[in-house]
Amino acid sequence: MGLGCVLGVGACSAPQEAEHVELTVETDATQLGPVTTNLGYSVELTEARIMVRDLTFATGGDLLTRSFVERTYDWLIPTAHAHPGHFEGGDVTGELPGALVLDFLPGQEQTLGTATFLAGDYRSANMTFGRAASSDVENQDDPLLGHTAILRGTAKSDDKTVEFFVLVAIEDGTALMGIPFEAHIDGSTGHSLGVQLRALDEIEGDTLFDDVDFALLDDNHDGHITISPEQTSKTATEAHSTLSRALLVHDFYAIKLAK
Repeated sequence: MGLGCVLGVGACSAPQEAEHVELTVETDATQLGPVTTNLGYSVELTEARIMVRDLTFATGGDLLTRSFVERTYDWLIPTAHAHPGHFEGGDVTGELPGALVLDFLPGQEQTLGTATFLAGDYRSANMTFGRAASSDVENQDDPLLGHTAILRGTAKSDDKTVEFFVLVAIEDGTALMGIPFEAHIDGSTGHSLGVQLRALDEIEGDTLFDDVDFALLDDNHDGHITISPEQTSKTATEAHSTLSRALLVHDFYAIKLAK
């Protein structure tokens, strides 16, 4: 009888399939307000588009620190250098697969698709950078073709204003891990998710455009500059490398539950 009771209890407590949740994912341009760079430029974006693939979401993971140097420093003199909300690794239990053009047009949200999750506590997200193919854009003369990102806007310093147009090319398949995303998701979650590009890292004070000298790049003094991988001048090449590295820093991204 005792064994029968145990077997009976075991049958009653058989594992059940995890709850599946679907949420709409949108872009969120609310964090692209004007920022002041470390070189004193006031920068405002009017266009920002980034080509990515396979947005995934993870539970658990390890808290990231800013760099190996800081981790070594922590070992010598323990201090809190971890960036709040930044985790890496964990179990991927949510996804929005496929090619995605993240269009951060200020004031407008773009629906990217519907992501599928297993219910749980999420801490981070990941995505892979790509270069836009003809199937990823509506117009075949779109400058995003063959590139990863477009950044357009103005940079002001003293009495000078420079209008900039930036094309960034990142090696196809480059992964960005540990995008901050802390949320409990279950069947009662009724909000969409917003993918943010952030012009300012509020914790560290860095901006997406730090170390870019816009006035120096305006070598013909007409108030317009273009930065792209096709340019060969030293200043333009260095500016492209600087912006490419910035776009690979997870501090400039976040994913939030919409309110």
